[in-house]
Amino acid sequence: EHGGLSDLGRELIARMNRLGVIVDVSQVTAKVVMEVTEISTAPVIASHSGVKAIVDSPRNLTDEEMIAIKDTGGLVGIVAFSSYLKKSDPERRPALLKIEETYGSSTLADVMADRPDQVGQFQADMAAHEERFPRANVGHLVNSIDYAVQLIGIDHVAISSDMEHGGGVTGWMNAGEAFGVTEELVRRGYSEADIAQLWWGNFARVWRAVEAAAGG
Repeated sequence: EHGGLSDLGRELIARMNRLGVIVDVSQVTAKVVMEVTEISTAPVIASHSGVKAIVDSPRNLTDEEMIAIKDTGGLVGIVAFSSYLKKSDPERRPALLKIEETYGSSTLADVMADRPDQVGQFQADMAAHEERFPRANVGHLVNSIDYAVQLIGIDHVAISSDMEHGGGVTGWMNAGEAFGVTEELVRRGYSEADIAQLWWGNFARVWRAVEAAAGG
């Protein structure tokens, strides 16, 4: 409607800066990303995005956008979400929609709550779906992390989870498998200090910087 930020949107960014609220551009247009990074007086983040050079998804960031975020002192969170990390088979989504139509959802928790008698068949159908359309794995996640680190530096990249405190990628489906991400980073040559930055340190730095920039 506004071709980018509206006047109210610009006022909102200024007020967020004054109040010490982190500005997150993960789910806005490319034009808004660039406008926000131009006007924000505090670091900006993309909390859960991917690399457009790897997968051309509307939710992924171009090199220009990532550099603009870095230039604010912010960071890009590379999210463990399969379709942002690996190009999808065009038949995958229609097949998943068919499962959703059959069971009312593609989420196990929903089926357990609403159709407990169908849980077994749902799990079998989802397993067959996953075998037919393999999702991204931890290696794909670290490929995108590698790209971002090489482009904008280790200080401006973070690991981001999604569903079930994991991300729906093979090797990190839930919080209990998070160590697999660390193992893959070690295998790629990241140091203990690097890994600490990616998991938490960089976000903590941005959080402190946003609070320090607040003007009340």
